[in-house]
Amino acid sequence: MTFQFINLTWVFFRAEDMQAALNVLSGMVGLNGGLNGSLSAIPTSHLAWLGTLPDHLPVWGTALAVHSLPLLAMVGAFWLISLNNTATLMRQRLTALRMAGAAVLFACALYMSLAGASSVFLYFNF
Repeated sequence: MTFQFINLTWVFFRAEDMQAALNVLSGMVGLNGGLNGSLSAIPTSHLAWLGTLPDHLPVWGTALAVHSLPLLAMVGAFWLISLNNTATLMRQRLTALRMAGAAVLFACALYMSLAGASSVFLYFNF
């Protein structure tokens, strides 16, 4: 729900004027008829991110190659779940070494933010 709200409001943020925003919004919901013809008229030959590699692999190799990115993401997600969360970290004893490390990191961050040159507001160029 939040993602859809952000998508909707981003259109108004990036549009030149209200008419451009309405054109984009109508295109997002399919009111502009963005497809002039059938679905088979859409060129899909350049959409495969592996190119022709899966054509040369055996069946299991193809499945692994095609789904390697989602599989890697799932392995990474299970690894992240196994790590300590913030509540667990807060229950650990606060030692002098951890406090000193946090103080050094805070001091470095404070120095970097105060010593840096002022930059132009990020959204000025949008």
